[in-house]
Amino acid sequence: MDAIVSAAFGFQVNSQNNPDDPVLKAAKQAMNQSTSQKILLTLLSTIPFGAKIMEKTPSLWMSNNVPLLNITEEIVQTKRESSESSSSRKDMLDLMLAASDDPSVPEKKKLSDMEVIAQSLVFLAAGYETTSTTLSFVSHHLAVNPEVQDKLQQEIDSVWPDENQMLSYETVHEMPYLDMVLAEALRMYPPGFFIVRVCTEACVLKGVKIPEGLIVIIPVYSIHRDPSIYPDPDEFNPERFSPAAKQSLNPYSYMPFGHGPHNCIGMRFAQMEMKMVLARMLKKYRLEVAADTKIPPDVAIASTLSCSGVNVKISSRKT
Repeated sequence: MDAIVSAAFGFQVNSQNNPDDPVLKAAKQAMNQSTSQKILLTLLSTIPFGAKIMEKTPSLWMSNNVPLLNITEEIVQTKRESSESSSSRKDMLDLMLAASDDPSVPEKKKLSDMEVIAQSLVFLAAGYETTSTTLSFVSHHLAVNPEVQDKLQQEIDSVWPDENQMLSYETVHEMPYLDMVLAEALRMYPPGFFIVRVCTEACVLKGVKIPEGLIVIIPVYSIHRDPSIYPDPDEFNPERFSPAAKQSLNPYSYMPFGHGPHNCIGMRFAQMEMKMVLARMLKKYRLEVAADTKIPPDVAIASTLSCSGVNVKISSRKT
């Protein structure tokens, strides 16, 4: 949460040391949807007039988001009213506001204040929960598959021998096996359980007529677990994403962050953030199966969140 708020909004929070931080509490509440709410949202996404129902009855699906929405609106308003920052580093919100005020950008392509707030809200809420959940599942599979953890730690030690030196963006990009491990975790537990899109132009795909305005749901989780695409799909195998293996992989068979021009706005940020966390953690610690580790881990309905948390044993690598 601290990293997301800093990178996206240029604000500093202290959620690591303060569990009562208002931003953290609001983000947790936003992601704490009941099973009935998840099912309702899924059903509304499949019917033509579902969007109108959600627009007219926001209490059905927005009640948990109100605190986070209010905080996001305050942040955007503060940025709007404040003078130009003296810092040379521009955060995501700075860039969006600058683009919305840029006279060279056509009016139709500019983001309205509400759209800026909506994008900020998605970045904050989705980026917090999905990143922490993915890291939990990676930790689980590294504990269950010690040979994978050994290979990954060897790579980290080789590329980044001195932990007192800064772990840079360039250094992380020299860790291909880390990329493979994260890619396999995102295959098994994609942040987007499914993707919803609206057909903007009538077309025919493999003999199937898709009319304009039709809501299309892409079952990402099911595609990622299709044995015809990924043999033994329930096994954690980072070698699926080796440079050679990726050459034969259809890009539309792997969509943890969506695909195309409307993929996740925070994809690159989330990937780098998770790689940084994993590299730093595995440099110092060893993950092992604990007495209460569930194999396989529980996964909630209509999402890739853990039902009961992910439990592993952690110990220092230094003896």
